Amino acid sequence: MVKIYVTTTVRNPVKAEAGVVGIILETEIKNELHTLTDFEKVCANKETAELIALNLALSHLTRPVDIYLYSETDTAAERLLSGMLEKWKEAGWKNTRGKEIKHSDEWDKLLDLYEKNVISLSFEKTPHHSYTRWMLEKIEKEKMNEKLNECSDESGASPQSSKEPTKRPG
Repeated sequence: MVKIYVTTTVRNPVKAEAGVVGIILETEIKNELHTLTDFEKVCANKETAELIALNLALSHLTRPVDIYLYSETDTAAERLLSGMLEKWKEAGWKNTRGKEIKHSDEWDKLLDLYEKNVISLSFEKTPHHSYTRWMLEKIEKEKMNEKLNECSDESGASPQSSKEPTKRPG
């Protein structure tokens, strides 16, 4: 079982804004807790920022595992579990009305990573998980929010990752 914790500084649910997404992957190996932390600067609305964060997290997996996701939104998990992404892909990334799906490249990446690396997915929609405060403090302390360019459009991510294995805080 791998637990994925997602946090983002992006707050706008509609308009794209510059921000940072952070993920922590947590697993136990031989009764010892192991974590991997990664952060990425993005230009996105809240839902898309969390989609980008989930892709970031899943990209670190090296084999199929059971996932438990802690996130502020449930959109990506719900769309995965409902089969909606497969329907969109079969329809050429268009919805039932024939309109193009926004950020289809990110949704396609999510579906691909999910199919390769996830045995089962459970999730909890929560505004605060056990790492939220620590991740936000790390973003602030390392000034990851500084020098973010303003978003000129809703193109998605402008990645600048900072990967590091960490010990569980506190």
